Amino acid sequence: MTINSEYTDNIFLSDNNKQNDIITTISPGINLEAKTRNNNIEFLYELGYSHYKILSNNNSLRHNSVLSSNLGISRHTKLQFNNTFKITEDPGLESINNQDIPQDDVSQEYSVEKETGRHSLESYLTNSSVFNFSHQLNRTDFIEIQYSYDILKNEDPEIRNREQHKPSFNLIYCPVPNRFETKWHMTYMLDDKSDAVNDPGYSEERINPLLDMKYWAIPRRLSLNAGMSYNKGVINYNTLNFDDNIYESLKSSLGMTYHFLPDQVRNLTINTNGYYEKAITYTGEGMSDTSDDFKTWYGLIKVNKKVNHRLDAFVQYGQTITDFMGDGRNNDDYIVYEPSIGIKYILAQEIPLSLSAGYLVRDIDHKELESAITINGKLGAWKFTRYGDISFKASSGYEEDHLGAERLGFGIYYDAGFNINYIFSRYISGKLAGFYKKNRYLDLEETRNDKTKEIRCSLIFKPAKWFLMGIDYSFRDINSTLEQDSYKENRIILKLKYSPYLKM
Repeated sequence: MTINSEYTDNIFLSDNNKQNDIITTISPGINLEAKTRNNNIEFLYELGYSHYKILSNNNSLRHNSVLSSNLGISRHTKLQFNNTFKITEDPGLESINNQDIPQDDVSQEYSVEKETGRHSLESYLTNSSVFNFSHQLNRTDFIEIQYSYDILKNEDPEIRNREQHKPSFNLIYCPVPNRFETKWHMTYMLDDKSDAVNDPGYSEERINPLLDMKYWAIPRRLSLNAGMSYNKGVINYNTLNFDDNIYESLKSSLGMTYHFLPDQVRNLTINTNGYYEKAITYTGEGMSDTSDDFKTWYGLIKVNKKVNHRLDAFVQYGQTITDFMGDGRNNDDYIVYEPSIGIKYILAQEIPLSLSAGYLVRDIDHKELESAITINGKLGAWKFTRYGDISFKASSGYEEDHLGAERLGFGIYYDAGFNINYIFSRYISGKLAGFYKKNRYLDLEETRNDKTKEIRCSLIFKPAKWFLMGIDYSFRDINSTLEQDSYKENRIILKLKYSPYLKM
């Protein structure tokens, strides 16, 4: 059983229609879990009733359920399933304030599609399902099959409904273990978006096979890399005001990494890689449309020096050349120059810290220059005291979106966040988190700037495993060129949770 009392000074998340309110939510629920040494399954369901003190005509029921399972079919075979279902009217639940900084080393994808602008208390439904099957064939070979399904249904006619299917396949196969490795990947996506008021929908279908190969020409010293990927998409609009189109691109890449011997240059590594991509678009009738066709060349060289057993330093230089073959909306050719330097340091407790800084310059058709400073960094969960830890992640750079339905062109992004956790006593703990994101899309008719700033802090009192009291405060500020998406909000939540545990 959870009882929340929540105050917000901007319930509609709007600069033009600010309204404060107090929402009290009572949510009885059940959490069932069964587990063995290699298997577990868990089910959570909460039924909530939200009561608005001022806007009482929006009182409604909320549903929240999570089903997850992890089955070890055998020592080398795993089957995982996760499904999250939610029905609510609160637009604030789509905020990022419930997310932490990602702690993995996988490069983050930056979505160029705008966030859902939800400024009403109309109910909406979300459901996200992920099925994953993986099998370790032997010491070096691995296979994985995954399928995800996401839906969004809105009662608000100004927001699109959405349904997305995304199966994928991954295979790591080493014909010659420790010498020759291949990675095979295939993704298919079907994304349907319905019409909304003044916002026509579309259907996009895309397939993307990829092959990467790595060969150690000289074991532990010289490795050679090569890759090939193909991307094809079909976009069908729900209105005659836009032409359906087909796009496809082919990308080939080459790379090399060389580790010098100690008697040559001690602890020095040189890495080079690059790719060439060509993209072609067609109209719905299959006729060639050169207005958005382009070619891209990319190259990178990186020199890494291991200073000691804890410190690595590097310097790198990357360059991108994009050549448009027609007179479309992004018809100016450009070159991007991106030098940078950085370090990686191993702190106490073997926590890695990485920092880098660079300078990005885009030369547009030798007529105009655009520049930006780039800063990247990451710190794992570093315990600065016995009772507290801190983590942060910052990234910046540029993205290119010349294919697909949105096609926002060239953009520069900044993304940073931190988490601080601290245990004050046996029963009291706290958390402080912050997030900043900035996107600038420079190739649109009007340059678009999106900024998001958020700060969140919480204090938890937990005298027993089955009882919890807490208070959360969050502030979010979104500033966008799209005026309807800009707003500021302060939100305070008082929480009581009673969850007795019964073992059966």
